[in-house]
Amino acid sequence: MKKLVLIPLALLLFGCLPAEEKNVIQVEGVATIEVAPKFFEVGATVRSIKNTRDGAFADAAAIYTRLQEELPKLDGLESVKITTASAEVETIYDGECLDLRYDEYCPVTGYGAYIRVSVEGSPATSAGSMLSLITELGAESVEFKEFRAENLQEANEQAVKAAVENASYKARLIASSAGATLAGVAKIQSGKDFDKTYMDELQKDMIVVSGTARRYATVPFDIEPQPITVSAQVVAAFEIE
Repeated sequence: MKKLVLIPLALLLFGCLPAEEKNVIQVEGVATIEVAPKFFEVGATVRSIKNTRDGAFADAAAIYTRLQEELPKLDGLESVKITTASAEVETIYDGECLDLRYDEYCPVTGYGAYIRVSVEGSPATSAGSMLSLITELGAESVEFKEFRAENLQEANEQAVKAAVENASYKARLIASSAGATLAGVAKIQSGKDFDKTYMDELQKDMIVVSGTARRYATVPFDIEPQPITVSAQVVAAFEIE
């Protein structure tokens, strides 16, 4: 009878024992890769000052139309997207009067129309020529904004993979120094994946440039595309034995 009682008691005690804690090494893995850019973005402002509102806006609109017609003809351009960021017409008052009084009491000297334009295109090597041509066609405040890669999602995945490999290397090095070996991955934490929605929308709206009527910038200008840096960081825990 005692034997029959001791067996379930032993099983009960065994079930109450705390689980054996596993030895782990926690390390941080980092990696940085460079991606060649494909797209560029250039910004500009079309401005016109006339005696009437309609005259100012009509003149600015004519310059903007010229940009839409001529920019896609740039030699070497593969795709382009021209958008209007904003447009406005403002009243211009006498400057000397404004120094002394509020504008509502000052005489009107003209009207200014402003259209802010964004030009995105490819390849990235056409950025300088595009900037030069936009200036040539009458736009002002022309500025280069940035280069963009074609697929940052893929680049981000490559960087994460490299970061995990870096973490694994560090863990093996530490384990080896302690006379142990890695038994497997216990846990890996990483940052949020890159949201590629914007790049998908950008490429979808791009106009593919075709045809034989090409245009060259009168003033040659080059902007060397710089690699885009993509970094990843992970924290990984490895079991050791």
